[in-house]
Amino acid sequence: MTPDKAAERMRLRAQEVRPAPAVSDTLREIARKAPYMHDGRFKTLEELVEFYNRGGTKNPHQDNTIIPPELTEQGKQDLVALLRSLNGKGWQQVAAPRPFSK
Repeated sequence: MTPDKAAERMRLRAQEVRPAPAVSDTLREIARKAPYMHDGRFKTLEELVEFYNRGGTKNPHQDNTIIPPELTEQGKQDLVALLRSLNGKGWQQVAAPRPFSK
């Protein structure tokens, strides 16, 4: 392939419509961000953890590698406590890292 054809191919690929990447929100301050899910169906972290503990909502498009974790009641309480522990202060003043010097 000539350099001109390679450059043209790269130019065309750059113009292709590509789906936007999925963006996951941070878990920081998760206990203060209710309601949960894209449609707001869960009002509490307990409801959310119970939903995922069941393996979500079964549907024909669900990946068959999704397996419910089958947490015990204590395990679910511990997970909710962990999520609540992600609230706090102090990180708001953290500055972004500086770029490496050249």
